[in-house]
Amino acid sequence: RNSFWDHCVTVFAVVGVSIPSFVVAALLQYYFSVKLAWFPLLFQIPDTTKGITAWSSFHSMILPAFSLSLFVISATMRYMRSELVEVLNSDYILLARAKGLNKTQVIMRHALRNALIPVVTIVGPMAISLMTGSLVIERFFGVPGLSQLLLNAITQNDYFLILGVNSFYSLVYVIIVLVVDLLYGVIDPRIRLKGGN
Repeated sequence: RNSFWDHCVTVFAVVGVSIPSFVVAALLQYYFSVKLAWFPLLFQIPDTTKGITAWSSFHSMILPAFSLSLFVISATMRYMRSELVEVLNSDYILLARAKGLNKTQVIMRHALRNALIPVVTIVGPMAISLMTGSLVIERFFGVPGLSQLLLNAITQNDYFLILGVNSFYSLVYVIIVLVVDLLYGVIDPRIRLKGGN
């Protein structure tokens, strides 16, 4: 806490939360695709006739993935930092340090598990927001994704496709919430379902 790296991570997290994903996408396209030409400007679907391999397709997904996930990464970093600061001031952490454990052992064995429980709670819904809120990023980089498919179905009044995409989103949401509930028991063994009368 209050170290050089802590300040760097905090600044990165605040900037990542503050900048909208479409601004990040535009900046990444301009600097890394147009100016430096390190990445392709648009997403490339693998096609052997055009010489587009699976690696070049993966290479073209780096900028869209980063611009879409920057907000989630930054929000998770801020939340994890605040939880760790709170947990590291607890009495059992002082006891662990009094036993002679070094800083890394205290964080990995004791602090991290208790700090992960609230973080996992917010990561689940944010994972869904990555899928449902990706329309602008898909338009920027020309990615043929689900959000683009849903928008085309809405403009063409294709009710069956709208229902199918929304059902898929709902199914993924239910699965992610279930996985988050199961992770509670993995992270903290005290949170377990016990049989009763």
